[in-house]
Amino acid sequence: MQVNGLTIRRYKTAGAAARALAQDVVRALAAKPELVLGLPTGHTPLPLYRRLVALHGAGQADFTRVTTFNLDEFVGLPAAHPGSYHAFMQEHLFGPVGLAPRQAHVLDGASTDTDAECRRYEARIAR
Repeated sequence: MQVNGLTIRRYKTAGAAARALAQDVVRALAAKPELVLGLPTGHTPLPLYRRLVALHGAGQADFTRVTTFNLDEFVGLPAAHPGSYHAFMQEHLFGPVGLAPRQAHVLDGASTDTDAECRRYEARIAR
């Protein structure tokens, strides 16, 4: 369906949407191995992350040159805290696909100056 010049795709299940989106990511990776991905956190994208991990395990998705930026983090939680989004992403995507720490960017929730941390993160995204 087209809405305001955008193509909207609807799926009957979250699994079907995750499979389709994962295939989109795989095609984009094949076309541009140094792809930069903006990633959401939380439970909604878990079916997508599970599918990407499966495709990686099957040799169909290579993340060796990918760079990621996560959209959010909890203020006050260091990366190693089990409740942080950094730890969440490490468990559900970064670790299973072998993403090196230098490739995966997540805001520093333990920063004592959140404004400065946001500026630092935005500058890294711009680079």
